[in-house]
Amino acid sequence: MVLRSRYTEDALQVYEVDHPDTQQLKRQQLKACGVATSASVHFVESNLAALRSIASCKAAKSELVFTYIDEAAAALALAPALKALLQGTGLLLQEDLNGHQAIARYDPAERNGLRSAGAAHMAHAVSFRSAST
Repeated sequence: MVLRSRYTEDALQVYEVDHPDTQQLKRQQLKACGVATSASVHFVESNLAALRSIASCKAAKSELVFTYIDEAAAALALAPALKALLQGTGLLLQEDLNGHQAIARYDPAERNGLRSAGAAHMAHAVSFRSAST
């Protein structure tokens, strides 16, 4: 499966924010697979507690897509707390897919060997105000 963006490389800037150990592992895996990184992809070592900092400098009409592990309560919905946190930063939660829902959407024919981690989520938020407002 090949996912293509409707944006040109010049128009889309991607910031990959992760814990330093996870960031290093991702870079090693990309290199091992022969995947060259684009100049429009920026790797930022941090933890997601930096969400407020990220949101404080976002441009209008920004979008944020991120994954997280809901370890505390795999059976409980984290969406209400996440929604409130994002709203406080000027972001509106559009979607929060659990691992099974993400696999069903992005690899329904099971061609890529993706597997769901039970408590893994993929969330998509959009900016409803710029950082300056």
